[in-house]
Amino acid sequence: MRVRIPALQLPDRPCSIAVIGAAKSGKTTVCRSLIDAANMTLVCGSNQDYQYVPTAFVHSRLSCNLLKRIRQRQSALCRQRALALATLVVDQGTIDDAVWRDLRQLLTNARTYRLSVLCALAPLELLRQYDQDPNDWPDWPAFDYVICCAAAPEDKQAIWQCYLPAMPWEAFSAIFDQTTAAFGCLVIDLSSCNANVLSRLAWYKVE
Repeated sequence: MRVRIPALQLPDRPCSIAVIGAAKSGKTTVCRSLIDAANMTLVCGSNQDYQYVPTAFVHSRLSCNLLKRIRQRQSALCRQRALALATLVVDQGTIDDAVWRDLRQLLTNARTYRLSVLCALAPLELLRQYDQDPNDWPDWPAFDYVICCAAAPEDKQAIWQCYLPAMPWEAFSAIFDQTTAAFGCLVIDLSSCNANVLSRLAWYKVE
């Protein structure tokens, strides 16, 4: 039985999004499609994947120093009441633990900095940052949305256990497979407080 899942509608404000999935599942394509061309865009990843972004704004790796400079820039512009909307795209594979700690702080305060954050990650690269106790998982990271591309069965189960354990596994697995077929995505709205877990789900596909 197929479940009707609404299409993704992002809010008209800065938000933080994790795009997770297996290798070559379309994570970079999803990130590119979500970038607002009106915002200043800073990329940590491959210059070949983001050729339309000026070279000066593309970095091969995310660092604590770069995150500090982003916070300083956005804070200064906000104090000046300037139109300071910006997007940080992290599409580089693994992230060092020290950088994760600083990125976590940035995610928590992203709206204050008027900064949208897009992180393309393998599922276990995101999930390994949680404590070992699954009950602690939902407390971090402070992403507003998780966009799930196709994933291996063990990663799919980890995503379910982390984000939607209140939904029966069989139902989640069926919805996941339904929405991620043919390079589609399952979207989990972590900013929603609705007790109905189905209301937190959407689908997305790059046209």
